[in-house]
Amino acid sequence: TKKSPTELIDGTKKEENLFLNIKNSIAFYKKLSDKRALDEWLIYLIALLRGLGASETRLFCDSFGFRRLDKIRILSAKLSAKKIKLLQSGKILKPNRLYDILKSFSPEAILFFMAETKSSGVKKRIACFLKKLCDTKIAIKGSDLESLGITPGPRFKLILKRVLSEKLNGNIKNKKDEIKFVRHLIMRKNQGCLDYND
Repeated sequence: TKKSPTELIDGTKKEENLFLNIKNSIAFYKKLSDKRALDEWLIYLIALLRGLGASETRLFCDSFGFRRLDKIRILSAKLSAKKIKLLQSGKILKPNRLYDILKSFSPEAILFFMAETKSSGVKKRIACFLKKLCDTKIAIKGSDLESLGITPGPRFKLILKRVLSEKLNGNIKNKKDEIKFVRHLIMRKNQGCLDYND
């Protein structure tokens, strides 16, 4: 259907506001000096393609021969709606949960989410992830788990995830704390009080 002049003007203003928000989000990210370089063009492209469905976006990427990595980053932003809705929850969102929601997205996609949302709460949560959480690492490794008597296998991944969650939530600070926490998990497991998936 043909749009009225008023609708066209409103649409143009929305585009201008979004692009300004993208510019501000990029500026915020660049102040975080330890972050990797951005593909800024990708953020603007995600914005331009936001009116397309997932299949149309995939066709667009295929038609213009985008690199596989760029295609994944563009499509991940397109398929993110359910996850991003979780950021809009009024409930308390623990750091480890915030990390789980956003960790699979590229910085470009995350900055687009930050620019697009009108919720100050969501913007704050994304800013928290970028500033404090996204680069969190643990010191403990599989060899440390073996030295504690844990047999190698799928449980390694589960235990390391539990350790990371505790670190994200501020409950452990260093490798000594991590080992102490794993020992606590082993004790509870041996007592039949814990499944590593819990």
